[in-house]
Amino acid sequence: MKKNIGIVFADEMEYAPFEKLAENFGAKKETLCGLESVSFELKKFFVTAVKSGIGKVNAAFAASCLILEKKAEIVLNAGLSGAISKVCRGDIVAGESFAECDFDLTAIGYELGKKPDGDLSVHY
Repeated sequence: MKKNIGIVFADEMEYAPFEKLAENFGAKKETLCGLESVSFELKKFFVTAVKSGIGKVNAAFAASCLILEKKAEIVLNAGLSGAISKVCRGDIVAGESFAECDFDLTAIGYELGKKPDGDLSVHY
C-alpha cells in the first residue's frame, strides 16, 4: 500500500520549482481547501504538495488539509527559512530542536519564548 505524503511550501518561489519537477511524474494540479496543490505518484508514495502562504498559521492550516483531505501520514515543511544563515539553495536542513521565536509572555514574568507549560525548545 502506498504511503500518503504531504509537503507544505509557503510561497510561489518555493512551490513553483517543485510543481515543475512534479510534472515529470504526471502531476495533477488541483485545489485543496482553497489552496493551490499538485499530486502525483512516486514508487511507494502518493505525494501532494500545497502552497500554504507565509506563516505558521497558514502552514498549520495546509498541514491539516493534507491530513484530513489527503490522509497524509507524513507531512514535510519544505522551502526556505528566514531564520537560517549560511544555507545555500539546494541544501537540505533537518532541525534537531525548535523554539517558539514569536511567543512573548515577558509581561507576566516568563522569559521570551517560554510557555507556562513547556520548555523554550522541543527536542526530537
